[in-house]
Amino acid sequence: MSTKKKINRKINRKRKDTLKKIALSILYIGVIILISAGSYFLYPVLFPKPLFISPISNAFSISTVTQSDPGIESLKSLLKEKRIDFTKISTSDSSYTVNLKEGSDVIFSKQSDLRSQLSSLQFILSRLTMEGKQFSRLDLRFDKPVIILRK
Repeated sequence: MSTKKKINRKINRKRKDTLKKIALSILYIGVIILISAGSYFLYPVLFPKPLFISPISNAFSISTVTQSDPGIESLKSLLKEKRIDFTKISTSDSSYTVNLKEGSDVIFSKQSDLRSQLSSLQFILSRLTMEGKQFSRLDLRFDKPVIILRK
């Protein structure tokens, strides 16, 4: 073979290698773009935001209670016993609302055991403190507490 043919073959190989590298680069970039776009559009479908409907009605009025209610007195003594600082206790027909010193509200049911609700409150407060989160409202009237976190 002549040297001219050898040189042409080397040049053609280099061109083919360069074209292969460019094609692979374009393919990799295309795959990355497809994966990114797919995850961007599929994320809301696979992990939707939960839709919460607040169980707290604005229909009832909460009034501040005088010292005569025995439930308020027992709730106050239990809160002091559990070392939970509060500023005010209000009541409605079926619940007590306790304003904590941090500015949060906790709603207790009058029909359920106050001790078990306070135990739940202590557990939730400790968990949220460990996670570094704060809540604006905690409703303990239901089987599963409803927590509204601060943003």
